[in-house]
Amino acid sequence: MPDRVEITVITKSSLRSHTGLEHLLNAFESIKGFTPTHWGLDERAPNPYNRNELLATVSTFKSDFYLPGIQRKQATRYKAYFSARNEGLNYVSVEFGASLRQKDFRSVFALGDALAKELEAEFGFVHPVWLEGSQEYCASGKITADELQKYGLSPVCAYTWFGSDLVKMIGRESLLNSGAIIKDMPWGGVRLDLVEHPWESDVETLSSHQLCVMKNLESSGIFGDYTKVLEYKPGENWKPISHQILLEKV
Repeated sequence: MPDRVEITVITKSSLRSHTGLEHLLNAFESIKGFTPTHWGLDERAPNPYNRNELLATVSTFKSDFYLPGIQRKQATRYKAYFSARNEGLNYVSVEFGASLRQKDFRSVFALGDALAKELEAEFGFVHPVWLEGSQEYCASGKITADELQKYGLSPVCAYTWFGSDLVKMIGRESLLNSGAIIKDMPWGGVRLDLVEHPWESDVETLSSHQLCVMKNLESSGIFGDYTKVLEYKPGENWKPISHQILLEKV
């Protein structure tokens, strides 16, 4: 089992609007045993989860300052937070720690799928991390919406979603010939799987497949250089995603 699993989904959906928040919460509640138990105005999420209270509170925020937190403090445990913006891209970050049970591992990927579908992901991933794995591999699953817009994509992970804008930038043919498994998504994007059934895989397999796939995709020039903290560099062909936010997604 990995030491942790990270999910990130970057979206044009407003996560301060009632509609966008409903889609977000629908994703968490759609996976058996994953409904949040707590929420709050920051990552500490001290309040017992109340869907209506969260919707009413976050939808009335007057600024982009808040990163509301969502947690499940009983099995299956996770910590999550999201940007509650009405401008620019939003992102959702979820982390499962070492308490994750083998029997729930596959459901983490199902949660990633649910979040990507509900929020029509522009970019996103599920990233299992083993501490004994390579530093390059472990660092793959760290990106915010602002970093994406400024520098470009981070390396692909076990599951990676690309919205239609990114599919055009990379090239559908390049994705199909990357050595990964490519699956069309209902909102016009694709999901890239490094291997079949990644919840059954290990760090060596995922890391080696990541290297092979990235060799085939890096020529697109839209992947950023995230190897040095505070010295990130944009991909030579990177162009920020059009960020007209979807206030009325239904």
